[in-house]
Amino acid sequence: MSESLKTVRELIGLTAGYLAEKSVDSPRLNAERLLADVLGLSRLELYMHHDRPLVADEIERFRELVRRRASGEPLQHLLGEAEFYGRSFKMAPGVFIPRPETELLVDRCLELLTGGDTRLISPLAVEVGCG
Repeated sequence: MSESLKTVRELIGLTAGYLAEKSVDSPRLNAERLLADVLGLSRLELYMHHDRPLVADEIERFRELVRRRASGEPLQHLLGEAEFYGRSFKMAPGVFIPRPETELLVDRCLELLTGGDTRLISPLAVEVGCG
């Protein structure tokens, strides 16, 4: 990344292009999430501060995360969290990353357990032997 590019907007654009070249899925989303993490902002706040210049330390931390993401390290491991079914879970290497289609399985199980009316009971389900 060029040293002359120092604003949030410039870094997102440059990084999204770089990650796309490395065949990372959703390169712009990845760039936004990584930069938001480095700056301690939400994705919305990134765009509210799109002209904010970054200091050298922030750029260096961001570069390291981008390098690791481009080499195939999962975004969830880099961020240390993943969302599943509206809840945030801590992530680390060796921890399974929740898959979006698994949420559909949870919805189907809830439908089967409650007949579609979740107000009637509070279902309890336990997954045994996962992994």
